[in-house]
Amino acid sequence: MTDSIFTSADGAFVPQVLAPIIENYVMTNSKMLATGAAVDFTGSLGWNMGGSTVTRPIWKAGVTAETLDITASTHNEAQRPTFDYETLSVLSKIIPVQMTGSGLEDCISNKGSFNLVVDAVQKAVVTSIDKALIAACEGTTLSKDVTDATTKTLTYEAITDAKYEFGDAVDEDMILIAHSKCIKDLLKSADIKGMNLGAVIASGNVVSLLGMSVYCSDNITVANSEYTNLIVKKGGALYGAKRPLSVQSAYLTNDVTQVDWVWRFVAALNYFGGKEGAVKLITT
Repeated sequence: MTDSIFTSADGAFVPQVLAPIIENYVMTNSKMLATGAAVDFTGSLGWNMGGSTVTRPIWKAGVTAETLDITASTHNEAQRPTFDYETLSVLSKIIPVQMTGSGLEDCISNKGSFNLVVDAVQKAVVTSIDKALIAACEGTTLSKDVTDATTKTLTYEAITDAKYEFGDAVDEDMILIAHSKCIKDLLKSADIKGMNLGAVIASGNVVSLLGMSVYCSDNITVANSEYTNLIVKKGGALYGAKRPLSVQSAYLTNDVTQVDWVWRFVAALNYFGGKEGAVKLITT
C-alpha cells in the first residue's frame, strides 16, 4: 500500500481512492486470474447490468471446421448455430470495519497500521473471488473419480486420465488446481521421485507438471475426506465485476465510524465449442 489513501494536506482518510488500489490488487494477486485459469469478461456484461442475475449465451453447436461437397442438396445441410442461455447469480460481498473515534484517529495517524487493515481486506476480496471461480469450475460435468481405485491419491495416472476427459484438446494450455494435501501426496510418490512427470519443483513446491502450471489451493471442496481437484483450461473460468468495488465511510452512533468495502461480481464456468473448460479430479 502507499500513502495515496490519505490527503496530503491533513492526513485525513479518503475512502474513495482505495477502490482502484484494491481492484488493481485483485487483478494481479488472484491466483485464478494470474495463472490464466480465469479471464476477466467484465466488458461483456455491459448489455445486462441491472438486477441480481446476469444472462449469457453459451455456444452449443453450429459452424464446424468441416466442409461440404457442393451438390444440389447442400443447402439442406446448412450448419445452424445454437445457443443455450445461462443465468448467473450476482455474488454480493461486504466487509464492514468499525472503529471508535479514537481508534480511527490512532489508525489514521499511524499509516502503517491502517495499511495492515487495507492489506487484510485486499486478501479477503481476492480469496472470495478465487473461491467463487473454483466453485464455478467444480460445476463441470467432466470428471475423473479415483476414490474407488487401488491408488486413491493424486498420481500420474489419475492426472493423465483426467486430462484426456478433454479429448483431442488435451494439448491446450491447462492449469492443475490441487489441495495442498494432494500436492504433498504427489511429492512423496514414486512418480515424482522417478521424475516421470516432467515436473518442475521449486522451493519444495510443484510449479509445473505434465506441461501444466500448478496452483496449490485449499479452497477446493473437501467432503468426507475426498478432494475435488481440478484441471482447468486457460480461460476455463470467467470473472465479471458487476459493479466497481466501492469503499464507503459512515459515522454511526457512540463515536463509531464504519468503513464498508463492497463488491459485486459473477463467476462462471466457460465453454469452448460447447465443451466445458474444466475437469474434476476427485481423490482422497
